[in-house]
Amino acid sequence: SSTRRCHPSLTFQLQMRRAATEFLFRQPPPHVRTKACEILTRVFGRGGAPNDLILVQMRWDDKVDTDVPMEAITIRRFVTAVAALVRRHRLREPVVYLETQSPQALRAFYRMARRHAWEVRHALSPMTHKASWDATADARAENSLHALATLLVAVEARYYVLSTGS
Repeated sequence: SSTRRCHPSLTFQLQMRRAATEFLFRQPPPHVRTKACEILTRVFGRGGAPNDLILVQMRWDDKVDTDVPMEAITIRRFVTAVAALVRRHRLREPVVYLETQSPQALRAFYRMARRHAWEVRHALSPMTHKASWDATADARAENSLHALATLLVAVEARYYVLSTGS
């Protein structure tokens, strides 16, 4: 029917999103690959990402300075979600890769995660979200390169803790 053509199914939308993502990352430019390798080696060493890698993505820094401020999800909720993944999948040597632009979120996560037998790694962004507004074009470009490279590192994870909230 004509309505179906105007309103594609959710499955079709997901397939298109997946295809677009695969297209974008099938062959990233050499400088993005180089930066991703640098970050991967700095964060995990020459052996690369571990098998039981859990990505935790926390967007705290850009939630309060928007037209419609969002409340940041608590560190406890992120830590609880990681603990649930560790139990559910019986992970023996979990390593958490924390992706955030917020030094405060990073410190808070480290403090709360100490109670667990997890190794926590991170690649803190060169600048916070708010600082990027006033940065030079070169600094914003470097920050964007870092973001793309850490995205490539993040897809090395087998498990994810993500939220649309923060």
